[in-house]
Amino acid sequence: MTIPISNLASAQRSEFPIARNEAAHRAEKSGRSDGAESSSGLDFADAITGAIQRAAIDEKQATEMSTQFAEGDPNVGIHEVVIASERANVSLRYAVTLKNKVVEAYRDIMSTQV
Repeated sequence: MTIPISNLASAQRSEFPIARNEAAHRAEKSGRSDGAESSSGLDFADAITGAIQRAAIDEKQATEMSTQFAEGDPNVGIHEVVIASERANVSLRYAVTLKNKVVEAYRDIMSTQV
């Protein structure tokens, strides 16, 4: 049994919509409309800024959900609160990892003898 390639491509696009949106955002940012990324790709400063903003958003959402759960909101379950808290934790760890990489790269550059 063979599966047509067009079905695989459409399945992949529907499975990974975020990657497609990020590529379009990068192309739009670089001024290209054909969907191709520039050779520089995503700017490192943008990655750090995005990670910090995402961590702030996830933390705020986790706080709101835990407050709603504590107030007895029937639409918020404990599993949703735990998932939101873990998402905020992962986002914060990612932002801290990026920050550590920046500091490490800076130290490497500063210790390089010319």
